[in-house]
Amino acid sequence: MSRATGEGKIRPLETSRQGCPTAFLLYNFDVGGCGLKTLHKGLLDRLVKILERNPEHRIRLVGRASRSGSDSVNMQWSRRRVEAVARYLKEARVPDDQVRTEFIGESAPLSADLESEEDRSVELHLQIARVLTLVLVDAHRVRPTWAMVEHIREVIAPLANRAGRELRIVQQRILERSGELSITFEPGGRGKKPCGGLSILGDEAGESVYVGAHEELRVCGESQGDPRDPMNWEDPHGPRHLEHTSQLEHVFENGEPEFARFVANTAVHELGHIMAKLEHTEDRTNFMFDQGGSANLPRELRTRESMRRYWSSRLTFNSDQERRLVCAIQTGNFSGGLEMVRKK
Repeated sequence: MSRATGEGKIRPLETSRQGCPTAFLLYNFDVGGCGLKTLHKGLLDRLVKILERNPEHRIRLVGRASRSGSDSVNMQWSRRRVEAVARYLKEARVPDDQVRTEFIGESAPLSADLESEEDRSVELHLQIARVLTLVLVDAHRVRPTWAMVEHIREVIAPLANRAGRELRIVQQRILERSGELSITFEPGGRGKKPCGGLSILGDEAGESVYVGAHEELRVCGESQGDPRDPMNWEDPHGPRHLEHTSQLEHVFENGEPEFARFVANTAVHELGHIMAKLEHTEDRTNFMFDQGGSANLPRELRTRESMRRYWSSRLTFNSDQERRLVCAIQTGNFSGGLEMVRKK
């Protein structure tokens, strides 16, 4: 006889050395029941997105049952529960070859109680692919391209290694295939940018180049004054709003190594947002420096040469940012979702 047991529950089952959850327990299924509950579905939806990003990722499901019934009945319920999870993934279009299932009935219980909510459960074990692929679309627009690519590699590859993965950077002219991560370098121009104003990344054949790292994360800004004179704070036509974007409009020229490093720093900044939801910081040596906010460079550093040195310099992540990035790479989750599950 079935008995409702209330809301579904989840918890991390295994964590890495960095404290990143790599396996989860969906538990508190109804007694004599296999229906997925709202919280269960929420976590599965996150895992579906991870599996979609890389066809080499796998997930192993293990069905469980409490010890309050007979061995044969408990084995049956553990099978039904794991089948319910596998069916949910299949309906979300996760290929069969990415999912492996098993069921163990009441063996290897997680609790000493005969009727335990944790034993009415399904284990989820993420098996993340060894290779992390970062796709750079139209990176040739930034010159010298090799300097930009190597600067990005120098930052991200050590983080991937700490997560037990290997970084592979792929350059494409169009987005033919999606990697786990991708950055697009597109020609700018007022009619093409999703936010108005001036692009920050130099000129290419009369148009600007900007990084489109995410549909909601575009590197651009605006100025109400004369963009040809970024040091002129006086505007006879009214108050002037001067972003770092207009300051940089004439600092670099496409083709300079300094320009390529600057674009790489900007791309890494956006990857920090995408991979681990890193927040802006006022630390000017940090990749996540709030470039356009109140923490902008002081006026005395806004000469052309000082800006060239600063914006093309080697920046860093702090230890907490690195931990969050490693966790994101290790779990394949590039929005911080699994990290939030761990903290609850």
